[in-house]
Amino acid sequence: MKDSEVGRRIAMLRFLMIFGVVIVHTPPTLEVGEMDGSVWAYFVSFLQNGVFLAGVPVLTTMSAFLLFSTGSDLAYLKLLKKKAQSLLIPFVLFNCGHIALQVVLRLATGKWLGEDLFAQSGEMWMNSLFSLRRAPENEPLHFLRELIVLVALSPLFGLLIRKAPVVGFAAVSLFFLTNSDGFLVNRSDMPVEFYVGGLAAVYRWNLKALDKFSYAASAVFLGACAIVVAYEVKNITWLRLMAPILVWCAVAPLVDTRLGRWLAGLSGFSFFIYLTHAPLMRITWIVFKQAAPHVPVPLFTALAPFAVAAVCIGLYKTAQALVPNGFNWAIGARRATPRSEGPAAIPVAAV
Repeated sequence: MKDSEVGRRIAMLRFLMIFGVVIVHTPPTLEVGEMDGSVWAYFVSFLQNGVFLAGVPVLTTMSAFLLFSTGSDLAYLKLLKKKAQSLLIPFVLFNCGHIALQVVLRLATGKWLGEDLFAQSGEMWMNSLFSLRRAPENEPLHFLRELIVLVALSPLFGLLIRKAPVVGFAAVSLFFLTNSDGFLVNRSDMPVEFYVGGLAAVYRWNLKALDKFSYAASAVFLGACAIVVAYEVKNITWLRLMAPILVWCAVAPLVDTRLGRWLAGLSGFSFFIYLTHAPLMRITWIVFKQAAPHVPVPLFTALAPFAVAAVCIGLYKTAQALVPNGFNWAIGARRATPRSEGPAAIPVAAV
């Protein structure tokens, strides 16, 4: 990836999309069709059920682009070793850590942070631990679970991309979007987005070719999100599939602004925020309900994502100062401190 502007856009989008994921998981989450009719409820739903549900599709496409840009799928054993470090270890540690935290809080307070784990069946425990058929206990980490599977399949994807790109795209879309894979991949849109990212890398698409349509892309994307909320559209696979291209074009004017550079500079913290924000957000919500029951909930919803992200950044810096080697191993990082120059700062293909 020689184009520095593309690198800066990836870095900026990585942080922006992961902060959006934090917003999606900010209580009280509002499912489509569950709004109370207030303007605030519709606005929150617009963000949670529309705009920032683009996070995983965008991150998936960028991850594939970075993987195939380096030809990593052609060195399979090396790829598996690398992704075991940058994907599998963080998934296991931070999911199991989330479960351990829940058990400790249950023993200390008599209340669960989430579901009653002691009442779960063996099958539910397997799902909570390994995300076999649903999201793991640390729910956002479902993305890592799916990405691990897609990385394992990347040589097959790479073969199709290089030998029969159009037929391969049709085959991947048909196979996964119809759920013919069973529970191999639980998010049916992710393989298609992964394939598109691979196409962009292998065939060296001009990733700035559509930048002149950035405002039109913004209008189409935001309009589609508004339709989802206004008409209570529950199946948004079509929006997820559109999102990577629309969002990539939409943010083009932002890249070299002061805000864009600031967001790109925070990119090194993004993976740790992704790994840790869910339990922190749950704890913050419980404390808020107990300590400030008379404070309007919209105030919590507006401020909590920023507070949780700030706490995560503070924890990152503290861990880097105290136990840098162990901390970097736990999060699959390759460098001791976050850098602002672009995607090399953290295991980008992880998110």
